[in-house]
Amino acid sequence: MLSPQIFAMRKLKFLEISGVNENTYDQVILGEGAQFLATELRFVCWDEFPMKSLPESFNAEKLVIMELRISRMRKLWDGVKNLANLKRLILHWAIELKELPDLSGAIRLEELYLRGCESLRSLHSSIFSLPKLEILDLNNCISIAILSSKSEKRVSSLWRNSELRCLNMSCCEKLETIAELPPFLKTLDVSFSTSLKSLPKLPLSLQILNVSFCETLESLPELPPLLSTLNVSSCYSLQIPSNLPLSLQIVNLCDCSLFQTLVHHIRSVKTKDTKNSRLVHQTLSKLPLPSEVSCSCNSIKTGAVSLESFTSLIEDCLSSLKFTTEEE
Repeated sequence: MLSPQIFAMRKLKFLEISGVNENTYDQVILGEGAQFLATELRFVCWDEFPMKSLPESFNAEKLVIMELRISRMRKLWDGVKNLANLKRLILHWAIELKELPDLSGAIRLEELYLRGCESLRSLHSSIFSLPKLEILDLNNCISIAILSSKSEKRVSSLWRNSELRCLNMSCCEKLETIAELPPFLKTLDVSFSTSLKSLPKLPLSLQILNVSFCETLESLPELPPLLSTLNVSSCYSLQIPSNLPLSLQIVNLCDCSLFQTLVHHIRSVKTKDTKNSRLVHQTLSKLPLPSEVSCSCNSIKTGAVSLESFTSLIEDCLSSLKFTTEEE
């Protein structure tokens, strides 16, 4: 039992309650009437926070980092708080959290982690225009179906002033579409989002795209010129994209019908000089190839100067790639 008077320390700067086991709800109990009167708080870390929301008296004006993992919260607070110094907000596995407050005051927020917030259906519109936000983690937010802002009438202004670099929406199993992507995004991970039907136009800055296990995804938008990593493994409905960018270095086609289609276009394998070639990693050992093809190579080297199609990517495969016919 934590006495309410503990939080009456006005000069408290650092608060951490962590390292407890799975029975923490029965172990750490906050007495009724707790008032967070500290005005100097910089860091708050409280695993399995037991209250439904933070007290109205909670002062976050000087707060830099807040970590409330596996909490029982349904909301953070009501209204708008002064969050001018907040840089990192972690709310991992707050499975009862249903809404986020207006975060427009968090003008210095750089990282927002909402992994496993299973009851969260949408994001507050203020999040889309936070000027310093670089990382948005929505992994396992299984109730989010559409990433958009209800208050925005124009989709083109969804991410106004945004500097977001990394968007993780992996395992968002109800996600069907994303209205728009941030203009400076570098990494997009929507893997295991099994209901995803389409992606919007990809920003020119994108370097890493992971759509693995997106079983209903049928096509990709035009791939940006800086893309270096493409993971389309287990995308059973995906069609072969055209005009692959020259920048591609890693392509994962494991368990992907896209590769099966490609193989039919390859009639011969020639070994070329790969002295200056790039290594395009492939995970082929578990690839369910069609009956007329067998493959034992673990990597593919290419000296091609153009990757306009997957055919040109594979033509330099080492002679370990062998073809047989059904008659043979």
